Amino acid sequence: MRLVFLGLLWVSLLPWLAYAPALSGAVRLAVVSFAPIEVSQFRLRFAPTQRFIDEIESALEVGRYGQAQRLAALAQAHDHDLPTELVNRIEPSALTRLSTGASDLARGAFLGEAQSGAQIAGLITADLLVVGDVRDL
Repeated sequence: MRLVFLGLLWVSLLPWLAYAPALSGAVRLAVVSFAPIEVSQFRLRFAPTQRFIDEIESALEVGRYGQAQRLAALAQAHDHDLPTELVNRIEPSALTRLSTGASDLARGAFLGEAQSGAQIAGLITADLLVVGDVRDL
């Protein structure tokens, strides 16, 4: 009985599915499956492009180029068109990468922070030397 009902529902929705691709995806998610991965992909595909742009901009403002690159890849994988100028700004220069790496290494060594690979390397290096013991006092 349920299959007959679902079949009739699909037949009644066919005209709408031809004109509204977003609706067809929503109906497919609602009727066929509730898989979290499919729901997430659906939400990412129909999220506003401006939201991706804003998140990338905020990541670039604080110097998180890796996060900005991952967000841009996620947006482009879900058919969002990002401005060319923004995509070009995501790749940092060699000097920026060097200064960010050195800064993270020092923050890990002297402050004991461990939020990136360079900070973890600085933290472990300082712990193996006397600097880490003094820092922990």
